[in-house]
Amino acid sequence: MNGPAEQGRGSVDVDPLDIDQALATRAAMTLGTKVGLMRLTARKRAVVDKTGILLRYLKCRLGPGKLSPEEFLKFGLDGATNADLHRFVGHVAQQEMHDACNDSTWFATSKNKLLWQTIQLGAGLPVPETLAIYDRYGRGGGVPVLKHKSSLAAFLSDPLNIPVFCKPVTGVYSIGAFRVDEFDGKTALVNGQWKKSVCDIVGYFESIGKKGYLLQRPLKPHGKLSKITGNSVATLRCFLLMDGGTSSVIRTVLKLPTKGEVADNFWRPDAQLCAIDTGNGKLTRIITNKGSARTPKIVSRTDGFPSKGFKVPDFQESIELVHEAARHFPAVRTQSWDIAITDTGPVLMELNFGGDLSLVQMAHAKGILDNEYCDHLRRCGYSGKLPRGCS
Repeated sequence: MNGPAEQGRGSVDVDPLDIDQALATRAAMTLGTKVGLMRLTARKRAVVDKTGILLRYLKCRLGPGKLSPEEFLKFGLDGATNADLHRFVGHVAQQEMHDACNDSTWFATSKNKLLWQTIQLGAGLPVPETLAIYDRYGRGGGVPVLKHKSSLAAFLSDPLNIPVFCKPVTGVYSIGAFRVDEFDGKTALVNGQWKKSVCDIVGYFESIGKKGYLLQRPLKPHGKLSKITGNSVATLRCFLLMDGGTSSVIRTVLKLPTKGEVADNFWRPDAQLCAIDTGNGKLTRIITNKGSARTPKIVSRTDGFPSKGFKVPDFQESIELVHEAARHFPAVRTQSWDIAITDTGPVLMELNFGGDLSLVQMAHAKGILDNEYCDHLRRCGYSGKLPRGCS
């Protein structure tokens, strides 16, 4: 199937904001002369202190955050102070920190979306309505389980089941997710613009859905956000720490998809990240991806809607919901939650096992290693480097 989901799959099979070690090594060798020069030239600086940039990068690479060259540039640290440099965390250090905080035996409770949703339903918490489960082994319960291509085709051909949102049970970065908006008896409208046969869609399920698919009723966006997202739904990312049954949300970000996009992941062109004040739910900073999945171009936005001071609808209710949900995962002591802001209130979308720290750092233009998170890391047994002044 040649829809957006397949395009995403073809262009992004790992975090698009990361690069592999070979590329990182080559970038480190040329950082002071090529990459750094390109960035500073774009900013129209008259003098390029290549040595200074390289030294700042090495402090990041050898410091607490273990940043790669691309992460160093992605976070805009070529002019940062030493104190700020050591507050940012890259992918390598992120994984080590999550490993120290989270019990690995709990990983499947967040990775497997069917298992995670079963837990939420058992706790009586709001999640998207699942209409059916596609699983070759017959796993699932409470809704129809589609084991064969014929039963899947029959489900997709029934107008009563349309529209439907489809996502892999163990998917990441929304790769493989798509929405069937209409079915006229012969062809289906996928993601609002491509016409595909049911046979095409079933073949797509078969190619990447080996561990199952969830078929869910699409959510509708909150009226205050539909102006920018259309029929796509924005989500609130909450970075939360668990300590002895007590939870604390220390950073929040609103993820805004472009109209027509099936998901809000920042690798998608024109997606926006909004830094949110955790105390009052108001927007403080906005960035957007003006590039592509492979070559993101992060731009700070100062005009348009929403603007600074805009308050996230149902913000307090979303925070309360996250605290309620988090207590059911006591051994996952560092959690990142996605909550859909819908026309009927906040809905839990997923729990990330630690989560991608780059999102909250990019949005806020501030490293995650503040005193609260550093104290949390030490209580969890993390033995790696932390910035000066942290416990």
